[in-house]
Amino acid sequence: MKILLHNIFFVTVVTIILGLAAGNAGADLSYDLKYVLNGNTSIDPADWLTVSFSNAGTTGQVLVAITSNMPVAAYYISNVAFNVDPSVLLTGGSLSYGSLGKSGSFQTPSITIGENTQNVPGGGNLGKGFDVMVNFASNDGTNTRFGYNTSGVQDDALSFILQGYDKNGTAITENSFYPFFNSPSPDAQPHSNVGAHVAGLPGSTSSLISNVSNVPIPHSVWLLGSGLPGLLVMRRMAKRYIGW
Repeated sequence: MKILLHNIFFVTVVTIILGLAAGNAGADLSYDLKYVLNGNTSIDPADWLTVSFSNAGTTGQVLVAITSNMPVAAYYISNVAFNVDPSVLLTGGSLSYGSLGKSGSFQTPSITIGENTQNVPGGGNLGKGFDVMVNFASNDGTNTRFGYNTSGVQDDALSFILQGYDKNGTAITENSFYPFFNSPSPDAQPHSNVGAHVAGLPGSTSSLISNVSNVPIPHSVWLLGSGLPGLLVMRRMAKRYIGW
């Protein structure tokens, strides 16, 4: 009985440890930009913009998806910026993009990359110091802007592939985009994982919106939470029968 309980306890611990590793490796990231950090603070941007990172199916490639759900045709996104593991942009590392796809009539955006060099327009100090920025059209005409598409359906969406390796040759994954923050200069709080410039707001105003404290919880945390009760039960049984 003692040997059996000891083995069961050992297997349980190993299973949870392996599950934690698997959870971290396969956890998709999704950021909802719900908070206004600068500009017109009277708006409530909840559900306006989502940026996600997922496995593209090829080593070293991550699929980035940006989805707009603008409530008013006049509102639009001009820029979206985010961060990556600093080791990817150091000497010896690399990061490039390609395979742009879109849903909506907006113009195809440009993408610029540079460690801590991407500054979101209208964001003040809080919009500075990002690594990757998607630059949408901001000229007149809702047909060219990223937000409300021509049919009036709120589903403009952009996807593209980021491909890269860090300075040690390790391929990027979804986790290369968590939990890394922008680096405002001069330093200002809070820092963001993802930031975006919303324009066309009432009174010709604009805002910097961000995920701020809306940091995604890795799947491994939920797995750990679900596994702890089992470990406690096994521990109590071991103490009772084995004397641990």
